[in-house]
Amino acid sequence: MQEDLLTEAARRAIEAAAIIAGQSGAVETEPLHLLWALVLEESQAAEALQEVGVNRDRLQAASPLDAVESPASRSAAGAAVSQESETFRSVVGNAVQLASRRGRSPHVGTVDLLAALVSVA
Repeated sequence: MQEDLLTEAARRAIEAAAIIAGQSGAVETEPLHLLWALVLEESQAAEALQEVGVNRDRLQAASPLDAVESPASRSAAGAAVSQESETFRSVVGNAVQLASRRGRSPHVGTVDLLAALVSVA
């Protein structure tokens, strides 16, 4: 995916997902890592998730991942996973399609990533 299609917040979320994947010992970045990143990062998607009751504590209770922290808050952040799963790539591709259908802007934002996550759930 072309980086110039991502808003700054979407780029941070995708980067955070790769870091979360690496710190959880995953071989590939998965949609669950992106969901965690969206919950932990300050973004429109985080606000939307908060409005429906999805927060760090609830996600932790329902998630198979061990204690997840914001990549920005870690003093010794682990290496990011460079491989993305096919499902993760599909989520990002769906987000690009959603953004283009929206018509307001060609840029993929965090809300587009969140909507695309819902499409694969």
